[in-house]
Amino acid sequence: AGTTPANILTVNALSGLSFNNFTLVSGTFVPNGMIHVVSGTWSQTGGAFNSTSTAQISIGGNFSQTGGSFLTVSTFVFNGGVQTVSISSSSRFGHLVSSVSTSLTAASDIAITSLTISRGNYTHGSYRTKLGGALAVQGGTFDRANGIWEFSGTSSQTVPSNSDWGTVAVSNQAGMVFSGNSTVVNLSIEALGVFVGQNQQTTVTGNWSSSGTYSNAVSTVIFSGGNAQSLWTVPGSTFNHVTVNKSASATLQLLSNMQMAGDLVVSGANFNLGQSTLTISGSIIDGAGNLLAG
Repeated sequence: AGTTPANILTVNALSGLSFNNFTLVSGTFVPNGMIHVVSGTWSQTGGAFNSTSTAQISIGGNFSQTGGSFLTVSTFVFNGGVQTVSISSSSRFGHLVSSVSTSLTAASDIAITSLTISRGNYTHGSYRTKLGGALAVQGGTFDRANGIWEFSGTSSQTVPSNSDWGTVAVSNQAGMVFSGNSTVVNLSIEALGVFVGQNQQTTVTGNWSSSGTYSNAVSTVIFSGGNAQSLWTVPGSTFNHVTVNKSASATLQLLSNMQMAGDLVVSGANFNLGQSTLTISGSIIDGAGNLLAG
């Protein structure tokens, strides 16, 4: 068949369905727990895709949802060549699998319960990927450096450690932790979010902003790079060890009061406290840098 519109369709068949292209404009489409195949494009401009089943839907073309309701726990497998995916701001994928031969590109902000990357490259450009569960990289690559990765689960999330994360946002109230030492450009701990440092090093080359909780354990935060940086945190948030290791002409600017349980090492450039108060329980180790106030 060609393009298949769905008005009100509940699938109770004993086998899956196959479509060339799938278009949902009104009504409700409820798949059963089988494997369904859309070899071409998926387009939803209205209606509702409501799936509480373990259905698996394979998509060979582009996926676009601009209207209606799309909330699912089903598995969507993207297994074409060069594909794009976009959904509305109130929608969410259940389990998304990127198994493309070349690339899967998000053309909007994407909310996903869990993401598996098994082949090809997953990229989201300047958009946000909001992940509520596991990120499993079984093959292929994913774009960490661009856009925003938000970790928003309701249970603790362990995120693969890497040296090239771009902007990372943490809104998980149960706690998000890297699996090892990691480098990020910007780290934003959202209100009620919890970032867990454990015994790791987190290197920040951009800005640190926290409206939530930083659980520091015995961790170290390193501010590095040749650019100006800022650090802002809510009252009561305590760092463990902090190292400022920047090029000679660059400055880390403190924009709020700050507490530290461990040591402060200023080994390069300037750490400017401005009008803020820095309370340290450990030692101040002044290397080649400057600790400035006012």
